[in-house]
Amino acid sequence: MKTIILCICSFLIGVGATGCIGLKMWFEVTNEAILSKLHDNVTFYRQIESGKPELVQSAISGSLEWFIKMAEDGENSFWINNNNMAADIIAKGKKLQSELQAKSNKAVNKD
Repeated sequence: MKTIILCICSFLIGVGATGCIGLKMWFEVTNEAILSKLHDNVTFYRQIESGKPELVQSAISGSLEWFIKMAEDGENSFWINNNNMAADIIAKGKKLQSELQAKSNKAVNKD
């Protein structure tokens, strides 16, 4: 009887550990996708900054807040390993967001 209980407990511990590892890997991949998209938004904006793409800037501005929040949630998560690149991308996203808000405020004040 002790052997059966030991086998069942070992099996449950193995399943639990495998589930936790799988969940951690899923969170890592999701966080990398979010950081990649945030980085793409910042890079894309810088490439079009010299023209007058107001609609594109507005779309990027709208998505930046969501991506920054998701990236910060990932950065603060137990399941995701933090690194300097992630913090740098989040900082760039916040800087761009503040620049866009300042431009938006100037445009509103002109009107």
